[in-house]
Amino acid sequence: MPGSLPDLEEIAPGRFIVRDARLNTVLKSEGEVAGQWFTLTGRRREGLFARLRARQFRVLAIEDRIAALPGLPLPPPLGPLVPRPLATSTERLSFFDVRTLRWQPAEAAPNVTPPAVLLRPGWSIRRRKGRGAADYYLATVEGAGVGLRGVSEDRALLDGYASAAADEPLLRAEPSGSVMLLPEIELPAPHRAVLHVIAREQSGRLAVDETAWPFAQDVFERLGVRLIA
Repeated sequence: MPGSLPDLEEIAPGRFIVRDARLNTVLKSEGEVAGQWFTLTGRRREGLFARLRARQFRVLAIEDRIAALPGLPLPPPLGPLVPRPLATSTERLSFFDVRTLRWQPAEAAPNVTPPAVLLRPGWSIRRRKGRGAADYYLATVEGAGVGLRGVSEDRALLDGYASAAADEPLLRAEPSGSVMLLPEIELPAPHRAVLHVIAREQSGRLAVDETAWPFAQDVFERLGVRLIA
């Protein structure tokens, strides 16, 4: 077993892989052990992790995954709307809308030749050319116009959420039986990966149960978003 792997890894809320059998003596008093699997049934979650770590065992809990998520950068300063000519007839520019937390098509600039769209310096931008993969940018001041500085998709989204955080965005999860359906918004890859650990798919949406709900709120909190039921 590679030494980089944790001795106890949470792969779903309360469900763990046990990679060191020496843990079983402690784990059996807190839940059910079946081979390499452990299901936590007790309520002394933090105390269990503290005891294991005190014995030098490596634990990777969902709390650790959330704590490792990147925080928000400083929000880019926003400038006024400026026309930017389209490079080709197939170029499509979208901006990260801080109200919907999704990519929205940039508005066409009126009475401009060649065709242009309106962008604001400080916006996170997604650009598509035809059916190809998207590229991501931060809109910047470039002379009297607006330039595009290439960034990763995750950085573009984090910049967008940083701009949104000033308005303290609040999102509601949708109840569906015994679970809550999470809002369908754009998410950086690390945050999306943690949600896939704690959630399950239902009707094409990510859904969390009562156990996973506090973790989902913490993931959204890392993006400056308050998630409520």
